[in-house]
Amino acid sequence: DIGTWKGASFFSFVKFVSLFEKNSQTLVYGFDWFKGMKPGKNDVDAYKGKYSANYKGISNLLKLQGLDKIGKLQNMDLTKNFKDFLNKNKWLRFKLVFIDCGIEKVLKNTIPYVWSRMVKDGIIILDHYNAPWSPTESDILDKYIGKNKIQQLDFVRQPTAFVQKKF
Repeated sequence: DIGTWKGASFFSFVKFVSLFEKNSQTLVYGFDWFKGMKPGKNDVDAYKGKYSANYKGISNLLKLQGLDKIGKLQNMDLTKNFKDFLNKNKWLRFKLVFIDCGIEKVLKNTIPYVWSRMVKDGIIILDHYNAPWSPTESDILDKYIGKNKIQQLDFVRQPTAFVQKKF
């Protein structure tokens, strides 16, 4: 879960794993810096400072529900520390990634690494693909997915698309 904010999608994924994959080794990672959005020159400036959250509060909720063995909350600046995190966890592969952060610098520093570690038939869900509030997300994703088909979701407002890694 890239762009965890208050943890709604993160907790959903953690609970799905606890219910439907009881005997698996699946872990759910939530990545955010919890300070709110910091738009760059190609981002929508109206979101500056929005979407901040309380890391300790979300961590405590995880522990109180007994889900901290499955859910792993990562408090980090994704524009600087994501690659280092993956280098320290060389074994880590992804079967499902939800990207809910429309900031260009975050997208450029996560999508290539997530995609390179995506298992065959793994899925990336995008909250802002083909959306004016994240003008760079579509181009950044398109750069890395090769011949894989982007599926747009026309029956919901968000998420807007997903891609399944076939190649």
